[in-house]
Amino acid sequence: FAPLTKLVGVVWLDDKIAFDEICRGVPGAPPQPTAFYSHITNLVYATGPAALLEHEVVHAIADVGAGAARSLLLIGGKRADAPRDYWVIEGLACAVMSLGQGQATPEVPKGTDVPAFMKMAFADFEKDPMKNYAIAHALTRSLFDGEKKEKFLDFIRDFYAGRGDYE
Repeated sequence: FAPLTKLVGVVWLDDKIAFDEICRGVPGAPPQPTAFYSHITNLVYATGPAALLEHEVVHAIADVGAGAARSLLLIGGKRADAPRDYWVIEGLACAVMSLGQGQATPEVPKGTDVPAFMKMAFADFEKDPMKNYAIAHALTRSLFDGEKKEKFLDFIRDFYAGRGDYE
């Protein structure tokens, strides 16, 4: 990662109808969004609670810090060079927010098949987003706060640089 060399803008509206109208004109915007970051426009778009805005700003900072060429590898929620490990993108955004708010480390739910979870691509992750965001958050925080922290931070750097998978 490098220090940010360009600004990231924000479009944050309470008016959902106006928000939807703006988003229809954004290339690559998800259908029926509430919040997202566009690496094409370099803007975070959000409607609703500030937590959604904060989450997407973390995505934007990681994306811009990784560099423009690398950010284009993340298309449609899937790294072109590393289709697995989608969890880390969302887990990182959740974890950074919770660290900033001083929240305790959540636990990975008992019975979670962690190796299978780590292999999920975007489409599978989004089949049960509430559950999977919570697992990604808990897994990311436990790795941040645990004895494998340095290995995990190396993985995050490698992931955003387009190298390798977490094992």
